[in-house]
Amino acid sequence: MTKILGFNLVPLFNEFISRFQQHIDLLQQDYSSKKLLAEFNKSNIDLVIISDYKHNSHQANSLLAYQEIMLLALVEYHPACAQEKVDLNTVVDLPLYWCKPYQNPALYDRLQKIISQLPTPLTLQQKLPNFLTMLMVIAMGRGMLLLPASIAQAQMQGVVYKRPTAKYVRQLSMNMHLLWHKSAAENTIINEMIGYFKLHNTASVSV
Repeated sequence: MTKILGFNLVPLFNEFISRFQQHIDLLQQDYSSKKLLAEFNKSNIDLVIISDYKHNSHQANSLLAYQEIMLLALVEYHPACAQEKVDLNTVVDLPLYWCKPYQNPALYDRLQKIISQLPTPLTLQQKLPNFLTMLMVIAMGRGMLLLPASIAQAQMQGVVYKRPTAKYVRQLSMNMHLLWHKSAAENTIINEMIGYFKLHNTASVSV
């Protein structure tokens, strides 16, 4: 599983781990989607959960298993915090810390499209490698951060998490894809795991 979500805090994945952990070697550490996909393509991994996968029918079967909303981390005294849901037009005075294009190309492109439609464009800055340091910078009013809702559990004095307005929620959802090799059709356990995600499919974002 990629490191990008707080999987233990998402009921869908928490139940999956609990149900199948006795049958699998679970890699749930500090792996990027790019690294996991490389190992999957070498057949070193049987089943993988990664973000924003572009389907390649020659290598694998895939399923959009889950979508998670992105929340905006803001300094608590920013005027936009008075809104129930934040319109990005009201926070263009702050730089947005964001990933590099190669780290999540599809999500990066979706954000660029949103920025291009804003009357006043957002300024993007590279995210800091340490998450807690990132929150400290936000608490000082030096920027803001979009992050998956399951990651927005860490509390930092001076930082609040706000949901974007509906028109941005779907565009900025974090899409999680389940991938498996076509040859896995002969493996009973893998088929049961695939069936689990098909049965519990929650790949729709509520706005």
